[in-house]
Amino acid sequence: MRRWPLSRKFLGLTALNVALVVLVLLVFARSQFRVGRESLLIGSARDRVTAIAGAFSMDCEAAPREQWPRILETYSRRYGAAFYLLSPRGDAIAGAQPEIPEPVQEKLHGDGRRPPPRDQVFVAVSEHPTVYWAGARMPTPDGEGRPALLLLRASSMFNPSLFFDWRQWLALAVAMVAACVLCWLPFVRGLTHSIAEMDRATAQIAQGRFDVHVDAARADELGHLGAQINGMSAQLESFVRNQKRFLGDIAHELCAPIARIQFALAILEQKAEESDRPHVAVLAEEVQEMSALVNELLSFSKAGIQGTAVPLSKVDVAAVTQKAVSREALAQAQIEVAVPKGLAAIANEAFLLRAVSNVLRNAIRYAGAAGPITISAEREGRHVAIAVADSGPGLPENELREVFAPFYRPESARTRETGGAGLGLAIVKSCVEVCRGTVVCKNREPRGLEVTIRLPAG
Repeated sequence: MRRWPLSRKFLGLTALNVALVVLVLLVFARSQFRVGRESLLIGSARDRVTAIAGAFSMDCEAAPREQWPRILETYSRRYGAAFYLLSPRGDAIAGAQPEIPEPVQEKLHGDGRRPPPRDQVFVAVSEHPTVYWAGARMPTPDGEGRPALLLLRASSMFNPSLFFDWRQWLALAVAMVAACVLCWLPFVRGLTHSIAEMDRATAQIAQGRFDVHVDAARADELGHLGAQINGMSAQLESFVRNQKRFLGDIAHELCAPIARIQFALAILEQKAEESDRPHVAVLAEEVQEMSALVNELLSFSKAGIQGTAVPLSKVDVAAVTQKAVSREALAQAQIEVAVPKGLAAIANEAFLLRAVSNVLRNAIRYAGAAGPITISAEREGRHVAIAVADSGPGLPENELREVFAPFYRPESARTRETGGAGLGLAIVKSCVEVCRGTVVCKNREPRGLEVTIRLPAG
């Protein structure tokens, strides 16, 4: 669905508001003051037609009478309208004789009930077809002082030389829009800024980053909403931190009894009969798995609790990936590394190493025999992307985000029997977030899974 920013909606509503105001004013003026097209045109045409009539009279006075038709043709070409010189009765004094419509006849002779208007300049509109007329009463240019009429006929009212100067109306519309913008722009900018800030904050909260803060200084509903978002993020951060601390405390308390059990099993295995040793070995294996789970819980809680207290610095990505490969590589897994030398990211080296190692261990465990595992890295603008790709079965699309949740194991592809407690990728997410980065995974084509860690570039 296409998004329409508030600023674009504001501009559109401003233009619509101006158009509706103009329309309402026109309807009101027409209904209350009987203002029609002629009334609108006469205001802009009066001075122009008067000036044209004066210039025409001077040109005719300076030329003999037989040249008046040529002067009329010159003015017709210059102004894009037909010019006629008539007597007060409507007879041609020079040039062609026009067919005078009824609206112009009323301006010249009246309508039988009222006398003709004596305005120096008049405008009339005839229909079928629509033609626009303007007339200017003037003395005959022969110097005898007899009355005459300079009549103009145009097929369009949008003739800036005669009637409607669209540039003035455009300037008026621009001025009205500018006034609306000046009145509303500060309010809308503050509104959109606050909403954008809250949008970024809620997006970060949705990604599990609760150390966000929005400006709640506004004394309105948005200020109240900002305060609520700040309170929500603080509560969530406290809840998640306490949960991880609780897991860490439990894991720490379990370490001592598990160690004692392992010590007792070692003694029991030495003193047990030969027939009982397989049972003791099974029990020792279960205790070892419990010990590994407790260690994973300690790592997960440590990464989540330390948070912003972890120092960040420039880390050589190639060196970290090489350490991870050396630590996790197995004989049956083929690992290919494509990380350019000199590529640096802002991170904590220990946490980044743990994250890359866990992702690599995950790929080896579930897809090590399916094909080569590739570790690559490149710079993407202000970030560095580290990708670990395998050729395994991948994951269902609806589980690609869930795999980073603690204790989550996709039942269809990665069960408890294959190993792991569902904390490996959860620890990756915690370590990457401590380094101010993000981690996502996606399925590859035609098969395989790719986990990408993005960190600020160094």
